[in-house]
Amino acid sequence: MSRSVSGVGSIAIVNGSNLADGSIRRNRLLSAHTRTMVDLDPALIQRIDDVRRHRDDTLEAIEAGTIDPASVPSIGADDPALASMKVLPMLEAIPGRKKVQTRRALGDIGVDEAALWSEVTREQWSSLPAALERHAR
Repeated sequence: MSRSVSGVGSIAIVNGSNLADGSIRRNRLLSAHTRTMVDLDPALIQRIDDVRRHRDDTLEAIEAGTIDPASVPSIGADDPALASMKVLPMLEAIPGRKKVQTRRALGDIGVDEAALWSEVTREQWSSLPAALERHAR
């Protein structure tokens, strides 16, 4: 059996085909929590791949500097695919930001390192630039 596995958070998409007879092709979901397999609709698999690609493209754009660092907090609020992404990787992708400084700044404003974009309040976002500046020195 040939298998490829790709993960999103606590799930993994398993694409497999039975090479013995070639008749079985499945796209299934492997849940990390229950360790059960569930057949998936191809449209859902495409949607998951699109979200993953969009997130990767956004991180690359931040790293390349094509997205203004000042607008990074607002892009997660405006985009449902990014709202469920963790804050830390997006902030660490800003050119010139060091990982430790970013983590300390998040701690200063009361945001956990594992927080999702949608979990950060407007007040925390507004105080983030000053916290990042304090730790950039």
